[in-house]
Amino acid sequence: MLFISSKKTLIRLLLSAVISLSGISVIQTSQASVILQVQDSKKILLARQLINMDGSKQGFEQANQVGIETMRRNMPTVPNEFFERLSKKLNAYDHETSLANLYAQVLSTDELNALINLYSSPAGKSLASKMGILSQRLAYQQNQIIETIVEQTMNEMGMSIQ
Repeated sequence: MLFISSKKTLIRLLLSAVISLSGISVIQTSQASVILQVQDSKKILLARQLINMDGSKQGFEQANQVGIETMRRNMPTVPNEFFERLSKKLNAYDHETSLANLYAQVLSTDELNALINLYSSPAGKSLASKMGILSQRLAYQQNQIIETIVEQTMNEMGMSIQ
């Protein structure tokens, strides 16, 4: 049976154990991080290749335009200059990096390669060329659905838009 003479001694032993264990964890985490970073950089490169083929950047641009148009309608007192600045900032945003990171997190290397093969095919190229209009129409449709449901919910609750 282990006998510990004081509370201070117990705390020191626990801290030593925690520090020792965390040191091992830090080393293991660091090595795992290096391996993941190497894998992730390869996946990021594949993801960037895919993004430059699949039309997703154009989809973002179209969705941004729909969002700004919706805001203009819903915020008629806001100066036009605000929307022009907002549009410029959204267009300048690095969507490719954001998308590449997202794709690399969600998709496996095999999936990225398969999608690159798909978008290299005639059907994939056709889909990619239509991605902007698909995204625009989906964004309009989603905005209409949201506006309708918001209006219905407000009516159910006896609220009105002012």
